[in-house]
Amino acid sequence: MTTAALVLSGCAAKPAVMFATDSQPEHSIGTVSELADQLQKADYVILGERHDNPEHHALQKEVLVELYKRGWLKQVAMEMLVPSQQPGADLAVKDRVSDLTELNTMLSWEKGWDWELYGPIVSWATSNGVPLKSANLDKGELVTARANPARLGNLLLGEEGVKMHKDQFKAAHCGSIPADRAETMLRVQVGRDVRMAASLTEMKGTVLLAGSWHARKDIGVPRYVLANDPDAKILALGFTESTEVEASNSQQYDIVWATAGVERPDYCAMFKNGTMSKGVVSKKAKAPEQAETAQP
Repeated sequence: MTTAALVLSGCAAKPAVMFATDSQPEHSIGTVSELADQLQKADYVILGERHDNPEHHALQKEVLVELYKRGWLKQVAMEMLVPSQQPGADLAVKDRVSDLTELNTMLSWEKGWDWELYGPIVSWATSNGVPLKSANLDKGELVTARANPARLGNLLLGEEGVKMHKDQFKAAHCGSIPADRAETMLRVQVGRDVRMAASLTEMKGTVLLAGSWHARKDIGVPRYVLANDPDAKILALGFTESTEVEASNSQQYDIVWATAGVERPDYCAMFKNGTMSKGVVSKKAKAPEQAETAQP
């Protein structure tokens, strides 16, 4: 699918949207409905997020609801779910469970993912009978991923793509990370992207919710989808923050939706002045879309 970048900015109510394709001049789009007109042309959609930005999650839900109303949405794959949680997710969908407390228990929800942000999306999906699909790796699979070279990632990403990942890992560790640690993190990153690609393409009409780093066309999930099926119709929407919007984003995503940012502590400054350990810093939101990648 040859699509240039959509650039969106503003709030959930009425974003200012710009759309362009190779054969269509740029024009304004002002509603989620008009955005969905473009998304439903794809077989698979990725909604990339900053994990700690509430507006991103509110907008994700709006998009899901609109695609559901049109009959396009068949499944929601989530980076936040792992295979061991799949039975609970299936049961919640089957029973149309909507209670947030009950859902949290049924899914054995991981505390690292803020339930106040994800709960409303999960509850909407299960109460409407929309299947949820785990799209991440279990702990045992992570052990396997760390132990095996990322040959597929090295092949598809090339030296430049690998370097981009490792530079991001370095930034998440306040500018310093051992080479062997960066290599291990790359293996996990690739393993997760491969799993997300498989979960996304299991069924047409699937939306993947994942960190915006995973959603990138150049080094993320779309690369693995298209490597397996060059004709796959996939659209990657990257929710970003207004301070991050640059021309390069148009190369990273098919769609860029810019929102207000979230105020975050400077964790690296806290590490340097001795108020936080480096291990904790690596798990914090220095780069929230990759917070989980920085974990050991």
